[in-house]
Amino acid sequence: MLKMFKHYYFNKSKRFQYLSASLVILVVASMGTLLLIGSHAATPYASTTADSGTLSGGATKQTCTGASDGNCVVFGGTTTASSIFPIGVYDQPTSLFATWKSRGVNTLVNVPDGDDETTWNAAAEQDGMYMIRQPAATPSSDENNPWLIAWLLGDEPELNGVSASSLITQYQQLKSVDSKIPVMLNFAGGYVLGLNGSCDESCYQAYGPAFDWGSNDIYPVTGYDQPNNLGLVGQAVTQLYQWFPGRPEFAFVETSDQLLPWIPNDPAPTPAEVGAEIWDEVIHGARGITYFPLVCPNGDTESQPCTFSFDGTPADVVTEITTQDALVESLAAPLLAPLNPSNQSVTVSSPLEASWRVTGSTDYVIVLNLSSSTLTNATIQLTGFSGSQATVYSENRTVPVNNNTITDTFAPDQVHIYQF
Repeated sequence: MLKMFKHYYFNKSKRFQYLSASLVILVVASMGTLLLIGSHAATPYASTTADSGTLSGGATKQTCTGASDGNCVVFGGTTTASSIFPIGVYDQPTSLFATWKSRGVNTLVNVPDGDDETTWNAAAEQDGMYMIRQPAATPSSDENNPWLIAWLLGDEPELNGVSASSLITQYQQLKSVDSKIPVMLNFAGGYVLGLNGSCDESCYQAYGPAFDWGSNDIYPVTGYDQPNNLGLVGQAVTQLYQWFPGRPEFAFVETSDQLLPWIPNDPAPTPAEVGAEIWDEVIHGARGITYFPLVCPNGDTESQPCTFSFDGTPADVVTEITTQDALVESLAAPLLAPLNPSNQSVTVSSPLEASWRVTGSTDYVIVLNLSSSTLTNATIQLTGFSGSQATVYSENRTVPVNNNTITDTFAPDQVHIYQF
């Protein structure tokens, strides 16, 4: 649901084929979603460690205090790539770079169709923005570019019918130019979760030799009309970690009403829902996020006329992501730390989700209310954490820890981050 959308906007002769296929996808998605609703485990990914798989793309295994097996993965070919938490935005023209930077975005993902890569690249560097993009026409010119943190090899190959063998060949060619630059491949989250399509685990494993960093996009609100199932975004991250341990995973976040033809009058995500998607992906171990703000990416339809826009993010969602981006940026170090060290545990009940990190002598517990209801007297059971109280990060308050338990109140889709 990314570059393919724009393709249909500019090539309307395929619109009816696409709309027919979309109706089939919607039926299958509805069936699959029923199987996933309510499956909010507190730590569904704790058994998979980032260093347990084959490392690639400049990733290295290092000794890390507090990691579940004593090791962690540092990724990226440069100090920049291994020390920032990428907060990205997809497919934006140079005229909007400053706008997104003012919202707290630090990374630009994908050069839009029709844009000159050299001009786009120069503008990103001028504005101090990192890049995850297609290789330059001459890939060797990308060597030693401190602003380029990864090459973007492809988008939703399993949905678009791109063979694994062709991507593996491209990957090998890129690595022969510069083995240190990671290669990212973005998958269709709905296919990852089996909501639509027919790409099973063996199908995804075939793509394994073609990338270093994984990514996926799934839009519960505007793509599936499932605002009560926001946890799909985190589930997709976890699934990819289980298939590809040892590789960093990234995930997309919807910010606009995309006006997709298969959901007439599809809703836009609310600010709270956008915030919940961000933190659910983080809880499940995403090492970076990418906003998808496009409107009418597949063009207008007879049932729902619309006009393409690069950025349809409503003002209230802009305020929300600006706030959340600042919070994420301030927590970059712990968010890049090993996920859920095994000498500790956090237990919550649905609809809460939780994960934890350790940096130095400081512990962080991230707890999200993944529901549209206020939760009062919600309990968070802790093991391996010391102290009689915890500081609630960025909220100017503390909470007592009684019998290794925190009791707190959560507004709908609210996250609390407890610091020890």
